[in-house]
Amino acid sequence: MKVGRQNILLLNTTFKEEGPNKVLLELVHHLDHSRYRVIAACMHEGGPIADLYQSLGIKTHNFGMKRFIDLMVIGRIMKFIKEFDIHLVHAQLLRAEFFGGLAARLAGAKLVFSILNTDPYRKKKRHLARYALSRLSMSFPTYIVASSMDVRDYIIAHQGVKSNNIKLIPNSVSPDEYTTDLSKAECRERLNLRKEGFIVTTVARLHKQKGLSYMLKAASHVLKVQPHITFYIVGNGPEERSLKSLAFELGIKEHVIFAGWRSDLPEIYKASDLFCLPSIYEGLPMALLGAMASGLSAIVSNVSGNRELVDDGESGFVVPLKDYKLLANRILRVVSDKPLRERMGVSARRKIIEQYNAVSMAKEYQRVYDYCLERNAESRIP
Repeated sequence: MKVGRQNILLLNTTFKEEGPNKVLLELVHHLDHSRYRVIAACMHEGGPIADLYQSLGIKTHNFGMKRFIDLMVIGRIMKFIKEFDIHLVHAQLLRAEFFGGLAARLAGAKLVFSILNTDPYRKKKRHLARYALSRLSMSFPTYIVASSMDVRDYIIAHQGVKSNNIKLIPNSVSPDEYTTDLSKAECRERLNLRKEGFIVTTVARLHKQKGLSYMLKAASHVLKVQPHITFYIVGNGPEERSLKSLAFELGIKEHVIFAGWRSDLPEIYKASDLFCLPSIYEGLPMALLGAMASGLSAIVSNVSGNRELVDDGESGFVVPLKDYKLLANRILRVVSDKPLRERMGVSARRKIIEQYNAVSMAKEYQRVYDYCLERNAESRIP
């Protein structure tokens, strides 16, 4: 392996406040910086994550990609790799994988992909451009990492990747970062939430992927039985207007708070009584990991990642995809049984501490980096 600190480029599509960037932030927190010099970059669009990297002393860069197909960006990334003597590029999400991956190969850098979820374009040829770029990009990396067993199986089935070319490294969090010494009442006061009543929280990008319309439909059923409940939705995204319209149409807008993006997640989780994530598809969701680390029980849809994290009946409930009536039923059960949700919350936190700790995740990624840097550009996982 090369002697001295190795220069690693972490490359994502944007610097938006989304799960993929949170995975890399957790990784940066726990990497051995005496061995690795890290630079974080995005293909286009800045965002608040850049400020978080900079607060950690990490240089950031935006490659200014102009459109979905922008061949000029390949040259800019190659120039950057040579200028900063980048030894390894760690890319995630499609544009970073294809354009960043091709640039890394052409520039002679080693390449790692993190595949984080079961995106439909990876198997559906009707998403022709994305499907083609995704399939082509899978021939680039020295190493591929999957965030969950379901993601691993999905990539093998639909992307032409051999099973011995993928390593499982689950997304993970720092459990203690999701706790606070403040009381529930103090957290609710800071968030301008009423001190009494039950709060169901969701932290998610407001996108169809997250299935939030089904949560609102479930909420309309729940509120007919338990009108004291507040549904607190943290995040922003393209579906915000339609979700607000749906809440109005369902007659529940007074019980639903759209809080926008917030960084004070420990306080939000402490103020909450239950976490809900009815996603259409997932990888291993960081928001769910954080909620469970805080000690919240969770109700989730039966999709990739969710079902790996939540043990049905033990740390929460798993409900069939899009079944908002059963989702409502499970919410009402948790609302009415405080000992049950407290037991589930304890079980949820224990599982994260024991199995999804970011310290262990960083050690596994360091093993991947070291493996790649010891091998030639054409190597594959043995």
